Amino acid sequence: MDAEQKKPVVLLTGANGFLGKRFCKELVSQGYHVIATGTKEQKGQNDPDITYVKVDLTDSKTREPGFWDEFFQKYAIDSVIHNAGIIDEVPKKGQTFENVNVLSTVALADAAAAHHVNKFIFISTIGASHSYAHKYGYPGSKQKAEAYLQGRDDLNWTIVRPDIVYSEKSWGHSFSFDELSGLRVVPVIGDGKQKLQPIHIDDIAQTVNLLSNGKANHETLNACGSEAIEIREILQFLRE
Repeated sequence: MDAEQKKPVVLLTGANGFLGKRFCKELVSQGYHVIATGTKEQKGQNDPDITYVKVDLTDSKTREPGFWDEFFQKYAIDSVIHNAGIIDEVPKKGQTFENVNVLSTVALADAAAAHHVNKFIFISTIGASHSYAHKYGYPGSKQKAEAYLQGRDDLNWTIVRPDIVYSEKSWGHSFSFDELSGLRVVPVIGDGKQKLQPIHIDDIAQTVNLLSNGKANHETLNACGSEAIEIREILQFLRE
C-alpha cells in the first residue's frame, strides 16, 4: 500500500460474498481503504480504495495469530469487520465449522488485540442468540466464537447478529429462499409457522457506522427488521 495513504484502513473478511460486497461498497463510500479478503482472487479490479487479498480460511495457517500479524503489519490496519464464515462443511477440505467459524475467528481476534485495533466487528447470526444453538453446527459455531470475543476486555469488539438478509435480487445468501420457492415441491420445516424478521442488506450495511461513532463497544446486537413473517409466508410471496 502507498505509504502516503492516509485513509483509515479496514480489514474486511468475506469480501466476495453477498454481505461482503455491500460492506465493501459502503466502506469505500465512507472514506475507508479496504483490505478485502476472500477465497477467490479478484482480477480486473481497479478501485484504488480496495486492496484484494486471497485468503482461504480452510488453510490451517489462518488459525494462527501469526498469519494475521503479517496483515496488520503490512497494511497498517485500523479496524476489522470479520464477515467471513461457512454455512456448510466439507471436512475433507478442512472446511469445518470449528476450523473456519471458530478457530480462525479466535486467531484473528488475538492478532487484532495485539495490534490494538480501534474496532473489531464480528458478523454472527441471529441463530446464535438461542440457548439451543450449540446443538446445530452453524449457529453453534458462531455462538462459540461469540463467547470467546465476549470474554476479551482487551479488544474493542461488537457482535452483530443479522436475521435473514434480503436485497432486490436475493433472499438469504446462497441457500436462498428464492431458490426454494421455485421448486416444484417447496420444502417447509415443520408447519412453516416459524417467524423471521428479514432485514434489508442496505440496513445491515450501516454496521459500518459502528467503526467511527464510538457506540456499541462490548455489545452484542440483534439486527432484525421491524416485521415478523412466517417462513411459509415468505416462500409463498416469493413463489407468486
